[in-house]
Amino acid sequence: MTSSATVLHDGILYHKLTKELYINHKKDGWTDRRIMGRYGMNNVSLSKWKKENLTKDEITNLSLRKGPAAEVKKEKREFKQAPIQTFDKELKQAIAELKELKKENEDLTSRLTLAKVEDNSELENLKSACSDLENETITLQRQIIEKDYEITNKDYALQSLNIKMQNYQKENAALKELVRLWI
Repeated sequence: MTSSATVLHDGILYHKLTKELYINHKKDGWTDRRIMGRYGMNNVSLSKWKKENLTKDEITNLSLRKGPAAEVKKEKREFKQAPIQTFDKELKQAIAELKELKKENEDLTSRLTLAKVEDNSELENLKSACSDLENETITLQRQIIEKDYEITNKDYALQSLNIKMQNYQKENAALKELVRLWI
């Protein structure tokens, strides 16, 4: 704290908000809501305080999300999208490989059917190659199914964590209210 000035609001003693404190908080990524809670203000009083203490340019520049909080929010968005995008990319690659393998399999099969194979060893090699391609196709299909299950499980875990976070936020708000009533 750079200043020891305080204000009494609703029976609670708060530190007084200064221009320097407000700017530092905003640079640290604080929201107006957090600042209002810290200094015992509401929307109207903070808006009035901004008009009295800041220029329009300062208000505009400080309203843009900056600092660690903006980075965390960006990372959260990327985290939510990353598994789905990764899965989608892997799925598309697997499908493309599967199509190539099917095409190669069909090509080998048609070559086998159309060609008059005189040598049994060449015929066995072609059959073996077809069998290998079929096995690889089955393996890729299993991998696709496993990736689908992974994404479903991660999505379920994310939903569960969101519900827990909401419950903790409600509990936190109730505890704050109890503390406020107690004080």
